[in-house]
Amino acid sequence: MKGRTLRDETASAIREHISAAGLAAGDRVGASLEAMAGEYHAGVGTVRAALQVLSDEGLVKTIPGVGSFVLDAATRQEAGQDGVQQSVEAHEEDIVELYSRLGWERPSQQHDPDGQEARHEQAG
Repeated sequence: MKGRTLRDETASAIREHISAAGLAAGDRVGASLEAMAGEYHAGVGTVRAALQVLSDEGLVKTIPGVGSFVLDAATRQEAGQDGVQQSVEAHEEDIVELYSRLGWERPSQQHDPDGQEARHEQAG
């Protein structure tokens, strides 16, 4: 499985900063991309990608040419549903690789009507 990317680590650091600094809805996240790149020891492109991750999660909204701003809880909850789905899709490749390493067949995507946990049989 892949390790955490610099983009993910930067997104995590920005997320922690928002929480630790007590930033509220509407507060600006960082002075500029360049300033954030210096603060997080990453390139401007990496910071931009990290902000996109946080935007996909519904934590921030980036307005091109203006900046990135913390969203309110209601907006985050609405956007969070899409963010969770995107996060799952982003990790699907890692999950498939893990199943392969364990010798398991890829699980079906069918719903289990009995609510029982899926059983994984080893291949071969």
